[in-house]
Amino acid sequence: MPNKLVKVRLPEIGRLRLGAAKEPNRPGKPLDTFRFTSGQKRTVEMVASIYGGDVQPYSGVDGPEWEVVVERRALKVLIPAHDSYTSWQELWSGGLLDRRCDGETAVVTEDSPDGPIPVERPCLCAAETDDQEDYACSPKMRISLLLADLPVTGQVMLSTGSWNAHAEMMGVLELASEITSQREQDNRPALPFPALLWIRSDTTRSRIYGTRHFKYPVLVLTGSLAELSDPPASAGAITDTSTGEIVEAEQVSQAALT
Repeated sequence: MPNKLVKVRLPEIGRLRLGAAKEPNRPGKPLDTFRFTSGQKRTVEMVASIYGGDVQPYSGVDGPEWEVVVERRALKVLIPAHDSYTSWQELWSGGLLDRRCDGETAVVTEDSPDGPIPVERPCLCAAETDDQEDYACSPKMRISLLLADLPVTGQVMLSTGSWNAHAEMMGVLELASEITSQREQDNRPALPFPALLWIRSDTTRSRIYGTRHFKYPVLVLTGSLAELSDPPASAGAITDTSTGEIVEAEQVSQAALT
């Protein structure tokens, strides 16, 4: 029987990044395919063998790591049924988080007789300006995914600060959450959702902001809404996105590894 005070999760085995490694005082160059990084060289080597790319050493924040820019443009992933993402407005400086906000309530650090403590305050950005373009805080979305083709059971973290990604991916993830809730209400198992993930290149033009070129991640569920909501073979089945076959719930984890 699991401890009800413990939030169960899979270990993080690596991260999917949208750009090349940062240069001195400059962000990394945007990429057309994902860059996978991990402290485990063997994991990076497995990613390279499946998705293509050359394994290279990488200087991570926490020490030496390894990286590969994959060649495959679209990745098959699985979205966990629960706690798959977080979304905040955040302000960072010097590598440290100064404050975090949900758009209405901010958590900031203030001094007290016992030292710095976190306190809640109304959104500071909204009080300063009505234009989101001028907000001091920036959007930050973190998504936990599983690489469906990777023979390792662990979560991969994807982070994005794109407003477009926030809007679209939250729509997909909230839909998955609603389907999971309905399944559980019907006493059916909560299953991971098969999906595709890639990087989109886009351009916007306006008289106010001029021409902007940007890239952001796109996540889409695979399978019809009917299949995702009510798998046809049994209450515990999902569609195998590589073959189209139906697999039983107890085979889902193994199906993700082949």
